[in-house]
Amino acid sequence: MLDQVLFYCVFFSQVLLISFVFPKKLINRLRRVADEHPPSQYPKLYPVSIERMERVLRIYSLLNHLVFLTGLGLLVLSIFPPEGVVIGWESESLLALYLALQFSPLAVIATSIVVYASLMKKKAVRGRRTASLQRRRLMDFLSPAMIGAAIFVYAAFVILILYIRQFDFPWFGGYMNIVAVTAVNLFFLGIVLHNIYGKRKDPYQAYEDRLKGIAFNVKIMVFSSILVTLYIAVVVTLRALELENLIPISTSLYFQMTAAICYRSFRIEDIDFEVYREEPLAS
Repeated sequence: MLDQVLFYCVFFSQVLLISFVFPKKLINRLRRVADEHPPSQYPKLYPVSIERMERVLRIYSLLNHLVFLTGLGLLVLSIFPPEGVVIGWESESLLALYLALQFSPLAVIATSIVVYASLMKKKAVRGRRTASLQRRRLMDFLSPAMIGAAIFVYAAFVILILYIRQFDFPWFGGYMNIVAVTAVNLFFLGIVLHNIYGKRKDPYQAYEDRLKGIAFNVKIMVFSSILVTLYIAVVVTLRALELENLIPISTSLYFQMTAAICYRSFRIEDIDFEVYREEPLAS
């Protein structure tokens, strides 16, 4: 009973954070940019009209409110189930399905960002382009301690899998756990390399801002790699200890940390908005 109460509290936190608090902060952040850097002074920042951007934000807000109410409905049905209705939180599939629903409104923002960047490139004035001749390397954006932490967590996970394998649990996936985690980590590595060596998306972005953005994204990916490896290790350990009732709690907490990382990437701090200012008329 205690684990159920704890899960309901954790799941309510997931509903509140991912479908209300984080979206509200993102909307306020984007609107603050428009208020502090209006199109009249920063025309390069707006390849589309303010009205169009505001319409996207309203749709995004509406979708999040609907998902928020859906989550509250699931919570109420779980606590006060009608006769014959059972909400199966024991399986992570329902939690994963609701998380996908929670993240679906972000598709509106992501699509708008892609269109936004494409239009910005088309409208960019092509003058003399400058670039640093210094070659970027992974170690330029990550400390040895962070790389060491990622390697240590991965190695500890492999040792854990090899240890549990000897008990021949019927549910245990064996080496497939290592294959899956390795594939996920290689995926994160691919994103890291794309961030370091990929082309610049914003034609006006200051070089220093780009380096800061790369460093931030690289650290986020490494932290995500560590987090997903730890999560799978926790799930495997809980199953081995016959504490499956705690898995939904761990899964919801993992989803919330993942969402916090995702929304943290939409940051505006330290951005040099002066590069988007209207250029002064030549005398």
